[in-house]
Amino acid sequence: MSVRQSWSDVVVYLVLVTFTAMEISLVHLDVERALRIMALAGLAMGKGGALLLFFMRLRAESATLRFIAAVPIAIAPLFAVVLMLDAVYRLVGPR
Repeated sequence: MSVRQSWSDVVVYLVLVTFTAMEISLVHLDVERALRIMALAGLAMGKGGALLLFFMRLRAESATLRFIAAVPIAIAPLFAVVLMLDAVYRLVGPR
């Protein structure tokens, strides 16, 4: 393992720790619930992207394979947020 490779791993670990700290601090903020859910889903997508790019060495693959891997990472949290907002709408009703 080269020195450059080990430093990039350290940077990725720090990025993941930063994402986790942002998630924990976001939970304690006094913001609307829907906004909090969307922000947490966005942070989850960022963490998933960092994991794919660095730990699965996806950055060394072709652009097509990166796109194929990125689509589910982007769509799954979007579906989750839409389903959560739909459940809230069904419980609360239109305003």
